Amino acid sequence: MNDGVKVVPFEELTKDDAISWLRTNDPEGMPFWQDSMTKEDAKGCVLDNLADFGKQPQSGLIIVEVNLN
Repeated sequence: MNDGVKVVPFEELTKDDAISWLRTNDPEGMPFWQDSMTKEDAKGCVLDNLADFGKQPQSGLIIVEVNLN
């Protein structure tokens, strides 16, 4: 595994993890997921992004890779 990436079950995502994931996977959505949002808002943005691709975490089965760089 890349040293700059950690793998986190969706239910364990922190706000920083969610924002890191969004920076990597949805940079054009930045106006919607600013750093000032709550943890729940940040995770909601990740959920919305995953839903665009037909993915839905159930019981934490979605694993999210977070860029640590």
